[in-house]
Amino acid sequence: MENIHILVAPVIVAFGWIINSKPQILVASRVIGLITFKVLLPSLLFKNIYLKGVSLDSSVAILLCYYIPVFVLFICIALITRTHSMFSVAPLSGVYSNTLMVGIPVIALQFGENYIGHAMAIVSVHSMLLFTAYYFLRARRASTVVSLKDILLVLRDTAKNPIIFSIIIALVAFYTDYEIDNRIMFTISIFSYISVPCALYMLGASLRKAPITSKNYLFISIATKLFALPMLVSILCIYVFKLSFDVCVVLIVLASCPTGINVNTISADDNFSASFSSSAIVYSTLLSFLSIPLWLLFIELNFRT
Repeated sequence: MENIHILVAPVIVAFGWIINSKPQILVASRVIGLITFKVLLPSLLFKNIYLKGVSLDSSVAILLCYYIPVFVLFICIALITRTHSMFSVAPLSGVYSNTLMVGIPVIALQFGENYIGHAMAIVSVHSMLLFTAYYFLRARRASTVVSLKDILLVLRDTAKNPIIFSIIIALVAFYTDYEIDNRIMFTISIFSYISVPCALYMLGASLRKAPITSKNYLFISIATKLFALPMLVSILCIYVFKLSFDVCVVLIVLASCPTGINVNTISADDNFSASFSSSAIVYSTLLSFLSIPLWLLFIELNFRT
């Protein structure tokens, strides 16, 4: 796609933020949000996996290239904040990417839907791995033990996620050569086309509801999320694993995304953590309008031949 398309993203986000200042719009936005995350985005991911599949050989390298830096930085932030009340949420805010509201739309707008398939390995285990790590740190802070029940609850919630469910069904259909009716695929395609603007609109709407506060260690989480993580991922995918251009593009974009909205949801029952995560989400999202174009420029300068 033409580079000018990426400039549409902040406009749609700003529109979602502005229009949701009216209480009567919030009800409609909640409905749009449910449709977006339960139908539209799953349709986009399903279509791309069903039509193109996912390379199992490259998935291992993709996972290692992305999650080695994620957990290295997660542990580093945990060590830095180990004596602070932000001990559990600061590491999560520093590495948990907004893959669905930002990552997938940016990839689709800037490089085309053909690139989205490379993101499936990351998206499918993203919440499960990082939320489990968050619960482990939270239990450490409370001097308790993470039980098998806690882990099973995370796995259950992950499996019930429409995004994960659509990925699993698409993989089964692709590898069993199951042929889906053309009328169904046409409907799925229509849903996928409108998923990107709806996701960007909901990002703006969600920022309207997030309380902003200033907390210690906030800078560390944001700097890690927007700069340190994509830099380490870039080094691994270019120089260590030597992955192809299209895979590197996807990994760097996903790594450079702002803090995901779900961080606020998972920390909602902890007032200190919730206020910290809300601030991380808002500030990292605003700064990402500058940082993501810089990473896209980095990609153009270092990969295009």
